[in-house]
Amino acid sequence: MKTFEERHAEWLDGRLNEAENSLFERELAASHGLDPVVERAAFDRLKEALREHMALTRLPNPDFFNHRLLERIEADRRQSQPAAPVTENVSGWIHSHLLRLALGGAAALALGVVAYRGLIAPELVPRPETVYLTQVLDAKSPASDISAVSFNESEQPAAVLWLDGVEHMPESYATAEDGNDGEAVP
Repeated sequence: MKTFEERHAEWLDGRLNEAENSLFERELAASHGLDPVVERAAFDRLKEALREHMALTRLPNPDFFNHRLLERIEADRRQSQPAAPVTENVSGWIHSHLLRLALGGAAALALGVVAYRGLIAPELVPRPETVYLTQVLDAKSPASDISAVSFNESEQPAAVLWLDGVEHMPESYATAEDGNDGEAVP
């Protein structure tokens, strides 16, 4: 059922048939207290005044306006049409998803093997004892009366640094083994 406003617009435009027209005029007089003849005359005066005083405006870009209007009409038409039922190819969907799942699993497995072989497995393999090489490359003393000589033997993993000209430590210096805190006593 149409609203009062819709029927009023159709009555003013003259789009109601004879039966609807008389029914609406009776409703207009009874429910709203308006005289249909006076209403029609007021509408005709307004329409005539608008035609006389409204200047025709020319659109600056009529092609653009028409294009936008046609796009909006097409969008409204597509929106009002019921959507076509979607038929899915279930087996194709399953196969494509299973393929992605299989490829993802294979990539994860390959990454896990590479990580195991590169990070974990080398730590599990026993490594041979390494032979450390000790060698004194340079020994200098700021004092001119002290000389330094280094000795290396190939069988022993150690180097000896011989300092010549260094005086022995006086007994007045306490050592940590004696129970003191290691500070020198003058």
